[in-house]
Amino acid sequence: MNDYTSKYVESVFRNSNDSGELFDAFQTAVAEKIKDLELYKILLGNPVLSKDEVLMYSDKLCKELKDKEYDICMWTAKVLSTRMFEYGCRESSIAYFERAFYNNPENCEPLLKVLNLYETDMNIPINKKILNIIDLGLLSIKNKSRVYYSLSDIYKKIGKVEQSEYYFKLAEKFSKQEN
Repeated sequence: MNDYTSKYVESVFRNSNDSGELFDAFQTAVAEKIKDLELYKILLGNPVLSKDEVLMYSDKLCKELKDKEYDICMWTAKVLSTRMFEYGCRESSIAYFERAFYNNPENCEPLLKVLNLYETDMNIPINKKILNIIDLGLLSIKNKSRVYYSLSDIYKKIGKVEQSEYYFKLAEKFSKQEN
């Protein structure tokens, strides 16, 4: 890989609003074995890409840069979480945070990000999925207190005071153990 190719690819990822040109630049980057995750973040964040294109590029990157799958999934989920107006982005974002979690099951960050997608104003089916992910995740993460504090906040926002207090007490308990 030469520096010119890298700069060219970055320029296309940053400035192009043509899906075909972005695809060609991506193919070039993969063929040249460019491993710079920051470069690919520019591509995934390009607003011209549809949700399906973001998912396609992300999946390909996960295969090409296996050692960076956690970071790729976290970034993809963050990008999709900013596009809630687009159909299916919340669900895809949750799926990528979950995938990131399975790549690093002791890290609580993906779970905290998933909890940020919980809809406190409406009881929607995806909320149940989020809570199921959290239940499974709590079995393996190291900093349980942070997740319990977030759960407490969610239950407080939706008016479930007893559950909020329950999770707050768990958070306090685990916080003492973790320190």
